[in-house]
Amino acid sequence: MAACAKGGCDRVALLHCITAYPTPDDQVNLIAMDRLAEMFDGPVGYSDHTRDHLAILAAVARGAEVVEKHIMILRDIPNAQDWKVSAGPEDLGELIANIRGLEAVLGHGRKEPGPAEQDGWVWATKSVVAVHDLAAGAVLGAEDLITKRPGSGIPANQLAAVIGRTLAKAVVADTLLQLDGLVDDPA
Repeated sequence: MAACAKGGCDRVALLHCITAYPTPDDQVNLIAMDRLAEMFDGPVGYSDHTRDHLAILAAVARGAEVVEKHIMILRDIPNAQDWKVSAGPEDLGELIANIRGLEAVLGHGRKEPGPAEQDGWVWATKSVVAVHDLAAGAVLGAEDLITKRPGSGIPANQLAAVIGRTLAKAVVADTLLQLDGLVDDPA
């Protein structure tokens, strides 16, 4: 990198490449990009010479910041190798769309609920539910309660806090309990 900077080039990427046209899938060795990233303090990527787009998509999934794929308009050129491993007008757009789609599905890496999960939050989570009919004034025991979907009642993670509380009014089996249906804990 220092030699490049000394020559006036301050934007360098290092690409893993196998110079076989075409490169057999079992010789692509994308894990070698990890070693390049350890040795090089700049963007690491992949230069593809396979017949399809699988390796280039896998490289993006592995973190390639730069990818290179030959582009060819003419095919079946005598004494030429590039056309065998090139994208063309018929599939270049699809390759780019697949790369962009892959980048989208890779996401940001944080484990947190996404906007699309908001609508599913209620049905996907569970609430505290009466196992059987319970009379008003009943003191709730573990045998009286279970957790079930949907999550629009007392959250399942509060089950232990509900045990020992008193029902303000009667509930029938399979009813989701609500906090306002419980008598406050005795002081």
